[in-house]
This record gives sequence, C-alpha cells and structure tokens, in this order.
Amino acid sequence: MLEIFIEEQKENRKIALVEEGVLKEFYEETDQQERLEGNIYLGKVKDILPGMQAAFVDIGLKRNAFIHMKDIIPKVSNETGNKEENLEKYRIQDYMKQKDNLLVQIKKDSSNSKGARITCHIHIPGRFVVLVTENDFVTISQKITDKEERKRLFDLVQKTIEEIRKPDEKLGIIIRTAAENKSEKELKEDIQNLVTAWREMQKIQKESGQNRFAKSTI
Repeated sequence: MLEIFIEEQKENRKIALVEEGVLKEFYEETDQQERLEGNIYLGKVKDILPGMQAAFVDIGLKRNAFIHMKDIIPKVSNETGNKEENLEKYRIQDYMKQKDNLLVQIKKDSSNSKGARITCHIHIPGRFVVLVTENDFVTISQKITDKEERKRLFDLVQKTIEEIRKPDEKLGIIIRTAAENKSEKELKEDIQNLVTAWREMQKIQKESGQNRFAKSTI
C-alpha cells in the first residue's frame, strides 16, 4: 500500500512517501522555496571539467547547475540506466563545448551550498504516458496487472511511437497506470502531444542563442 504523509506548519512543509511501511521519498520545502524539479530549461554550458566528466550549465538561477556524464550519454539499459556503464570510454569534450546551448531537466533542486543537478534525459509527462528522450524503450507500469491489457497497451504504444518517431530520433515511452483501459484514440493523442512539445523545445534550442525557459504547455 502506498501512503503519503504531509506535515504542514506556518512556513514549512514535509512530505513523505511510504510504501509497505518503507520510506521511498521525502521532501521538505518552505514558503520561500520554489520547487524546480522536473522543470526543463535551455541552458548554456559555462565550464567543462574533463577530470570529473562533468560540466556547469547556466540555466538562469543563482548558481550554475551541475551535470555529469552519465546524465548526458543515452541510457544503455532501461533497468539500470548508466549506473553500470564504463564512463571512462567517454569524453565529455566530445559531447559539448563552452557556450553550447543545452536542453536539460532539473533532477534535484539546488541547496544552500550546491547548484541544481540536471540531466539531458528529459521526461515529459502526459495524461497516460511519459515521453522519454534519448531513449527508445517502451515500458509499462507494474500496477497494470492484467496480461491482455498489458499486451494491448504495449503493442499499441510501441506501434504509435514507431510511426511518429523520425529515423534519427530516440524517443521512448513509459505507460502510466492511468492508461489502463483507455482508447486507442486517447493514447495516440497523448503521445502525439508530447512529441510535438518535445520538438518545439528542440526548435527553441536551435533558434535561440540566449538562456530561456523552454518548457512547453502540454
């Protein structure tokens, strides 16, 4: 069973996500603190750190954001991502240079001492699916347990994204629990809207030389 616990005081809010008695996620925020996790920005590469396989990116916040090589290269596995990948065979200089524009998503908010942690593995949530960039996997929520429905959803979504995806695009899909029993029309429209939003962001990246918020309204 999944439970959410919220403790709210005048200027402080704590949120805990507990599954089967085990703490899975914990958030703490104040009224003065705006949560930015999940926001997508078009930033500019400021400094590259070859020895750390990392870079600092200006996304318009007080502190430059930090990105590591494992959040730049495409995921090699849908299960483990790049956790087990040998990063020594990559060179961050081959993927970016100073002043490059970079579409990124905040994966961890900034703190008093550190800037935000960002990634190029952008997830764009829709009503029934999540579009995953730099990835060509299709996965389905484990909460959908009916075998026939899982197969229907997987086959439909796989076919749809293959029809929409351009030859040089890497776009994957996570099928959300909310997709269960939804019609073909509803699912296809959701996927198309997300792909359109992503391509709009890429267009901004190509056309703009300035840092700007590149999140689209879906």
